[in-house]
Amino acid sequence: PEWFFYAVGTFCSFCRHAQTYPDHSVLLTIDSQVPAGEGVSSSASLEIAIVRALQDYLQPSARGDDDGDEADVAGRLALAKLAQRAENEVVGANCGIMDQVACLLGAPGSILPIHCRECAVSQPIYLPDDAVIVGFPTGVKHVLSGHSPYERARAATAMAAKIGQSLCAEEPAAAAGLSEGLGGIAAVPLATFERRIKPHLPRAMLGKDFLAKFPDDDDPVAGVDPLSRVVPEVEYPVLDAMEFAVQSTFFARLIHSLLEGCAFADKPQQEAALRQVGQLMLMAHHSYAKMGLGHVLSDSIVDLVMSLEGVYGARASGGGSGGTIVILCHENALPLLEGIAAKYKTKLILT
Repeated sequence: PEWFFYAVGTFCSFCRHAQTYPDHSVLLTIDSQVPAGEGVSSSASLEIAIVRALQDYLQPSARGDDDGDEADVAGRLALAKLAQRAENEVVGANCGIMDQVACLLGAPGSILPIHCRECAVSQPIYLPDDAVIVGFPTGVKHVLSGHSPYERARAATAMAAKIGQSLCAEEPAAAAGLSEGLGGIAAVPLATFERRIKPHLPRAMLGKDFLAKFPDDDDPVAGVDPLSRVVPEVEYPVLDAMEFAVQSTFFARLIHSLLEGCAFADKPQQEAALRQVGQLMLMAHHSYAKMGLGHVLSDSIVDLVMSLEGVYGARASGGGSGGTIVILCHENALPLLEGIAAKYKTKLILT
């Protein structure tokens, strides 16, 4: 089965990094209730379960006390990198590190701010008592490996960053960020993107036209993202992909500020903040779809749940193209959402 490569890849990644190998055969028994292919980190869950089991078995002294101190967090982040490497190098899925970090450091009932560029986390954010986040599985399976829509969007982002490097010469921070790779896009201010980069990016671009733009470079995107490859015959959503990346960083920071700011506010202020967060989620959802990661069923579910009283916002999650819709709502909206989920023959995922 396809998931076999996630298990074997994680096993090899851990042993190679730890420079320790079992001296006899090992039996791995895997039991999971996480649905596969629905955008809820099923692959990352498997990887993390395996690296934690291997650490307990081969390096019992290396595991911390799980007390959340700086050393414990650093150790878990190192394991997340091993799990990501397995997915990138063995499975062939060019995923980021968000899912692995969330599986290791996420806590029920909270939002974990993840800084993917530095592979770091901030303190969890807690929602108001009567606000909840739920997942609504669309039932549409998606894959991240091969030249999937996710891979195409990722390569398009790398292409845009490569083009943008020469456009930000007068803004050292932005130029330096773009030269760092995909994670460096977080250093590009939204205003800089709108003023200096966006006007010069094509909305769509054939791979062969991009390659012709850099004739002296055998692999123009390698310096930006070594995992992406540009296929000459494929058309890439260059502008929309980078716009999503820059906007997402801006939205995430704004959501962080809104939720932290309303932590001790009165109910009307909390309600106003949650509605603003919901609008940002909707904007991110539409931006996701523009770069080819949308799905007609996802859009129809988002439109339907947004018509309900008490639903603040909704957006596609994970690699898009189906998967699971993330919904921010008041707890009173749960029965209505459960009724709609039943009509779609699915069940809500409660956090």
